[in-house]
Amino acid sequence: MITLATIRDYLRTILPIGQAWFGIGKTDSSKDIALCLYSRPEGASNNIKVGGSECTGYFTEPLKLLIRWGKDSSAADAKAREIFEPLRSSRIIISGRNGFIQTIYAHPSALGTDEKGIYEYCIDFELYYERG
Repeated sequence: MITLATIRDYLRTILPIGQAWFGIGKTDSSKDIALCLYSRPEGASNNIKVGGSECTGYFTEPLKLLIRWGKDSSAADAKAREIFEPLRSSRIIISGRNGFIQTIYAHPSALGTDEKGIYEYCIDFELYYERG
């Protein structure tokens, strides 16, 4: 299985985020610009075939990317869409395995602002990758 840390490290190489803080499982609300990767249990499906994982050709990892991008709504929306583009139906190689990212929705979801007025967006996607 591929870990969330491995996925996060891979995403850092393909997303236009510069040196933005990028966490796993818990965002840093003290940062005005930050990303956080979460498992998305509501999309999880057990695709293990009869006979176990050795009979399964690929695994699925349902994920959610939270984007916090400042107090300017236009800049935050533009950055969320810019981050979204590399995730849209893209073939990848992660940890030496062929994979595919598929977004769930046609665009990032605007979540509004937090208590500090920081705009937040969410991108739900699934990572499919070969058994290794």
